Amino acid sequence: PVATIPEIIVTAVAANEPFLIKRDVVETSAASDLVVSEQINEEELAKKIQKDEQQKKNLDRIQKLKELSLKLKTPKGLNEMEHEPAYVRKNINLENVPHSSESQVSRYTLTENEEKKIEIRPNNSFLHDQVD
Repeated sequence: PVATIPEIIVTAVAANEPFLIKRDVVETSAASDLVVSEQINEEELAKKIQKDEQQKKNLDRIQKLKELSLKLKTPKGLNEMEHEPAYVRKNINLENVPHSSESQVSRYTLTENEEKKIEIRPNNSFLHDQVD
């Protein structure tokens, strides 16, 4: 009898370093056990996964474009598109958005002095309220 034992062994943690995926095929017999190891390079696996994801994205784009073109062909669909805001069509949530008068620019800057100590300065000369 042949038993397949899938194992995934990651030998590197950093994103730039390659790692190997190891699969063990175990063949059992009365005389002895034979273990055959097959190693798949991480780059080949990553390319395959990336290709599959790209195909899925392409199919989604094609489907969305078909739906959009069908909607634009009818007067009712065109009218709906004209009266519906873009953020609603794209499913963007606009709750808890700060008012435009609220500034998100800090009035303080962090600097490092000659003694390698960090200082907080209240005035940043590059940030001001007056428009040039």
